[in-house]
Amino acid sequence: MTNIIFFTILLMVSYQDLKKRTIPDLYILFILLTGIISHFLPELENLFPGIQKEFLRSVSENFFENIQISFFQNIPEKLTLSERTAGFFCVSLPMFLITFLRPGVFGGGDIKLMAVCGFYLGSHLIINSAVIAVFLAAIYSVICILIKKADKNTTIPLGPFLSAGMLISTLWEPGLLLF
Repeated sequence: MTNIIFFTILLMVSYQDLKKRTIPDLYILFILLTGIISHFLPELENLFPGIQKEFLRSVSENFFENIQISFFQNIPEKLTLSERTAGFFCVSLPMFLITFLRPGVFGGGDIKLMAVCGFYLGSHLIINSAVIAVFLAAIYSVICILIKKADKNTTIPLGPFLSAGMLISTLWEPGLLLF
């Protein structure tokens, strides 16, 4: 159930970043709280088991079966506090240092988003997410440059790409992507 909350908030983050080029701290706080709840109160996941089964049945029985199973596996429940802490820092700290050395490369909201999402997902998935996000953003940027909608100095909102990277890395079983 926390995955549904997590990805709903990421959808709101993406929309807000596209529209206003900012990621509200309230969304960051909600993601952090979702990570804390998924770690310290995992039994909440089992309060409504019928909802998950009914949702799986109503959406599809065959086509999306693998995606649905991994989406509801609740990967964060299996993480230790040290894995969550490593996830908090392993992408956000390098992003912060890069921004410190070259201001404007990443926005503060992007750095905070990766920190709290790293706490929720753990180091393994947040690294996968970051690599996928950079790849997606690079493809988008190249296309924009080729069709003359941008130049090499144009900035893009990174939140939607970070969110997409997290969704993609969470949908596939761990180990299939980069590590």
